[in-house]
Amino acid sequence: MYGYLKKSDAQLVVIHDSVLDGGCMIRLSIDGKPAADIFNGEIAYFGVTIGTHKLVARPLTKCKKSELSEEAINVKAGDALLRRIAATAIQSIPLPSQ
Repeated sequence: MYGYLKKSDAQLVVIHDSVLDGGCMIRLSIDGKPAADIFNGEIAYFGVTIGTHKLVARPLTKCKKSELSEEAINVKAGDALLRRIAATAIQSIPLPSQ
C-alpha cells in the first residue's frame, strides 16, 4: 500500500480476483499515483475524497491475459465502492441495499 489510508469521505475496496492471468501482480493507481501492488486473491482498502477519480490497473509483469484497464469513479460523501480487478477489466460490484 502506498497511501490512501487516512480518514476520508468514502471507502474504496479493490479485490484482485483473476485466475485467468496466472496470478500476476497488479499495480493499482488512483489519479496517476501508485496506490498498491495487489496479488491475486488480495483485498486492498482505500480512503478517497469526494469527486471524480481515475483508477488504473496495470500488470507489473508480462502476463498471459492481463491488460491495462481504467475506470473513472464518481465519489459522494459516505460512499462505499467495491471493485474487482479481473484479467482485462476493473469491474464494479454492486453492494446489497440495506
